[in-house]
Amino acid sequence: MLAGAFLLVFGGCCSNLLFLEQLLKQNSDIGDVLTFAQFLAITIEGIIYYSVRNRRLPEVRKWLVPSFLYFAVSILNNKVWKFNVSVQMHSIFRSSNSLVVMLVGLCAGRRFSGHQMAAVGIITAAVVAATLRKPSEGSTLGFFMLLLASLLSAFQSLYVEKMQTSGREMMLMLHLCSLPYFVFFQKQIQDQWSRITNLKLLLANCLTQWVCVAGVNQLAPAGALTTSVVLTLRKFVSLVLSGYLFNQFSYTLFICGIIVSVGAIYYAKAPRVPNQLKMKQS
Repeated sequence: MLAGAFLLVFGGCCSNLLFLEQLLKQNSDIGDVLTFAQFLAITIEGIIYYSVRNRRLPEVRKWLVPSFLYFAVSILNNKVWKFNVSVQMHSIFRSSNSLVVMLVGLCAGRRFSGHQMAAVGIITAAVVAATLRKPSEGSTLGFFMLLLASLLSAFQSLYVEKMQTSGREMMLMLHLCSLPYFVFFQKQIQDQWSRITNLKLLLANCLTQWVCVAGVNQLAPAGALTTSVVLTLRKFVSLVLSGYLFNQFSYTLFICGIIVSVGAIYYAKAPRVPNQLKMKQS
């Protein structure tokens, strides 16, 4: 199961980022319509999945809080494009999620081994080095939004963990219950829709986003920090691919990518502390 999750995460999420970068090259201010399209596509697929299997939809009420947090995280992550934050810098900054997850877990009473902490420290150091490479790229507000998104994502994961739900239910309900919130962005979505010049790219982005989210949900049972480390490694793979394909590659990013890989391997080999918190990272 985990092997399949890795394939979905690396295949879906990496290709999703490449399609996203092509869309943003056409217009960077399409974050709201992009988020709405992704949520709608995943919701439709989920409803079809439940209908074909004659299953009742889960109770909506218990998903109101986590879906709001998930919606806020998604909106924040997709709104930063208008603040001159590049796809590469976005990936680098979000790779610090491993540290955020560990800090939130520690505050919640979880324990991690010294080797795990050291591995996350190595990964975080590489992220900081890559970020300092181009400190002037993107506005302060854009980076604040990314930081806020990371914190909200960690708390949302904590909340969902207590619900002890299946990955399939989580995938559908987080997106389905978030759809009403888009009413507050109706005008922006309509305006941004007119700026989409390539519907095939948008469709490809939505499809790969579904694959990516499905992989993350399958990976979630491995634990919050494990999921975060895998996603961190995936983000650096995406970063290297993006830099190579779009002629923005640098040796600094390549070296940082190697360090992140070493940190991820170190973490994979590190001894575990029993009863760690499990929560999903998106």
